[in-house]
Amino acid sequence: MQTRRKREQRVLFFLKRLEEAMELVNKTNKEDPLVSKFEVVQNQLRSIKDLLSKINEWDDTLTKQFTSLEKEFADGILEKRDKVNEFNEKLQTINKIVGSIKELISFVVEVERKAITINSNSSPQSSSQESQDRITSKEWSEMRVEKEVLSSLKKMPPDLQLSFDNLKSFQSKLCLLCFSIFPEKCVIKKRPLIYWWIGEGLVTKTNNKTADEVGENIFQELIKEGLINPVYKNHSPIVDSCTVHPWIRRMLIWVAKDAKFFPFDDPTGTLCNDSRRAFLMLAEEDSNYGSKEQQTLMSVFNVSTKYISFKPDWLSKFKKLEVLQLGRWQHSAKHHIEVGKNELLNGLGVQKRLRYLSLQGISRITSLPDSINGLISLEILDLRACHNLEKLPSDISELINLTHLDISECYLLESMPKGLENLSALQVLKGFVVGNSIKTPNCKLSDLAKLKNLRKLSIYIRSEAVIQVKLKDMVALRILTISWDLKVPNVRDENKEFSFPSNLKKLDLRCVPYKTTSNWLKPRELTSLEKLYIRGGKLDSLDHTNTDDKWNVKFLRLKYLRNLGVGKEELKTKFPDIVYLEKFRCRKISDDKFDDILYGKKMEEEEAMAFKL
Repeated sequence: MQTRRKREQRVLFFLKRLEEAMELVNKTNKEDPLVSKFEVVQNQLRSIKDLLSKINEWDDTLTKQFTSLEKEFADGILEKRDKVNEFNEKLQTINKIVGSIKELISFVVEVERKAITINSNSSPQSSSQESQDRITSKEWSEMRVEKEVLSSLKKMPPDLQLSFDNLKSFQSKLCLLCFSIFPEKCVIKKRPLIYWWIGEGLVTKTNNKTADEVGENIFQELIKEGLINPVYKNHSPIVDSCTVHPWIRRMLIWVAKDAKFFPFDDPTGTLCNDSRRAFLMLAEEDSNYGSKEQQTLMSVFNVSTKYISFKPDWLSKFKKLEVLQLGRWQHSAKHHIEVGKNELLNGLGVQKRLRYLSLQGISRITSLPDSINGLISLEILDLRACHNLEKLPSDISELINLTHLDISECYLLESMPKGLENLSALQVLKGFVVGNSIKTPNCKLSDLAKLKNLRKLSIYIRSEAVIQVKLKDMVALRILTISWDLKVPNVRDENKEFSFPSNLKKLDLRCVPYKTTSNWLKPRELTSLEKLYIRGGKLDSLDHTNTDDKWNVKFLRLKYLRNLGVGKEELKTKFPDIVYLEKFRCRKISDDKFDDILYGKKMEEEEAMAFKL
């Protein structure tokens, strides 16, 4: 059979062969589960047949895929009655190849669809929109990045250019180009990505939105336009990670390289260093940059290095550094990074222009130098999951521009530094440790009421802490996470003292040491609450004092609550507005089975985005 035969005819041929093979199965047993598998492959082939007439690109790739498919049919297994027992494995292979073909064809058709949409609906942006999207960083303006990127776009193939142009703003285009540096098929976590955009100056706050919210909107726009692929967990509409289609990644590498936005050695995505950015790659164990290069570098980004080793004075030689992303950006917490010596951060304090510092997930960092107070421009400090971190600077009151501080999963910390309560710009604080106030007379939980811009807070209550959670005065707080140490002693429910902000949108409780919620978790006091997550602990009931009160919660997660015996219908009664329910590893109903529940109501795109917190 000739591989260049007209593809529509080849699809018809494959369909006929499948029908003949199905007859063999039907004669044996019409209810055989293989029949449904045949139908899945048939439906995909029919879909391919309808789309093939629109294909005009990627001809060589498609030819290879069709050749592979042809080989699978050529061995004759599907024609032999005595080979029916081998059909299952054969169908799995065929279905995988057919799925790859359909994915490629659908991608091309989507690009063409966007071209039609743009041609029919294109209109010039208003001057106010252009003004909003303008990059505010002085260095970006001096580099004339916009002119370079727009010039590169004109050289692109028309269909790819139109796909890129469909984005609303130039700001979104630059953020999209950032995906070009990540390895193919990797899963990218959303939060470090947005932090990087903020640190680079690609995303800034507006009059009515924080920089986080602007970054979130761009992330959602890229998903909506099909330029990045959301990664969903179970049936939840909330997205915290994404991937990039290999063909889109190659397009982004092409533009970024041609526009000199990122320094690529070749079209496959091999990065090198230039005068503005340095990238740490897998093979580099001891990267040393000359003093001239360091003086102009604005950004250092760890793409794939797992062991970071520099000379003790390496940081002091940077003159323009704004982004230092050494930590983990990968979705998986299993990705390991470690430093050779704790002296790695010596000289950090001289980086007066540094806006973003990430050490997330790096082991063997035991302390931060007091010189960190010299980072007067620092906006984001990400220390999440630095498991060896024992000590923070005694006073951080001079970090006046800090908006995000993440010290969650740093379980060796015993107290919070002085001056934390004076950081008036702070919006996000994760990992605040509530310890023994007698032992550690530093920043206390009650002091955080001074932070009028704090909208997201997570706290960790150590075993020796006096358990009093009074947060009612934090009027701006919208998201709250409380985690208890597993060694918290047994406490009587009536001794609890809780008060939550009335405008709270999300509440996440972990390792709850109480059996009931009746005295401290009440619907009438949390009327704005949309998400309630309870993971681990001793809870055996969700009852509250007034049974007539119903929750307005739309997202409910109950996990690892072995004493909680509550069914789906009862939960729907208590939470009538529920759109997503996850109950996992709660009460056992037999020795090896739990009464797990997973329920997700289909949501419209706009409604799902409204719950993206």
